[in-house]
Amino acid sequence: MKLMCKIITCSCIACILFWSKGKAVHATEIKDLPYILIDSYELTSEKVVPGKEFTLTLYIRNTSKSVVAYDVMVTVNSPNGVQPVYGTVPQVQIDKLDPDEVTEVSFSYTTMEELTMDYLDFLVYTNSTVGNSVILRVPMGVDSPFTILAAGIPAEMYTDEIASTYVSFKVLGDSNVRNVSLELQIDGETITKSAIGTLTPGVTRTQSLSPMIGTPGVYEAKLVLYYDDEAEQTQSIVVSSTAVNVIKKTAEGNTGTDVVEIPQEESIDKNILMGVGGIFILLILAVSVFVIRRRR
Repeated sequence: MKLMCKIITCSCIACILFWSKGKAVHATEIKDLPYILIDSYELTSEKVVPGKEFTLTLYIRNTSKSVVAYDVMVTVNSPNGVQPVYGTVPQVQIDKLDPDEVTEVSFSYTTMEELTMDYLDFLVYTNSTVGNSVILRVPMGVDSPFTILAAGIPAEMYTDEIASTYVSFKVLGDSNVRNVSLELQIDGETITKSAIGTLTPGVTRTQSLSPMIGTPGVYEAKLVLYYDDEAEQTQSIVVSSTAVNVIKKTAEGNTGTDVVEIPQEESIDKNILMGVGGIFILLILAVSVFVIRRRR
């Protein structure tokens, strides 16, 4: 009986050990599932610039040391104000990803000029044997420290008369912009300029210029903003560009034509006729008075 009990006990222990070993192998297999991670990312430039296209490149890794990942689906949800380039879809499938392999996928986007955030959040999903998601925080910036709100150059100007041009803009970024000035160029030559000075972030400014052109014709006019960048290099932005027709103004209410003048000889003849006519009228009056007195 004791022998039988020992046999049964040993059998139970063997079964338990075998079951435990099977569980350990199963746990190891679960641990080595092909998790898909975003290793890193790159932009075509260091930051996203409002109003410009850019490409976001993701580096995808299979973290498993022994298991191949098949049919890995990568999907990117972009933030408001950012759209995939026309004809593209922010989703791609990777047919096969070997253990510990890294591959790259790229997505191209366009951005709205009105974007003013410091960063953009992209939500990236990877789906294979195991799903995963991550938020990528991408920095934003601007090529120019200004956003142009409005600008005006008249389509027509009169010679030797003061006209009016202007630009309204807002200062972006988080640092002061130094040595700001506005210039009006006519056919590439500066005809008037105004120094604005140093502006602080968030300030909205309207600056005007009062040009005057003396020669009629059609000119190419440009409003240009100048400023010093962080490296103390002078930079420029063409705010507005248009053709301007300068018209000769020679008389009140008469533009582009000569004043009509009466020839001098014709004027003299008219004066003589008026004088003779006056004398003739006086003679008639004198004769009339004389006749009336004789009758009395």
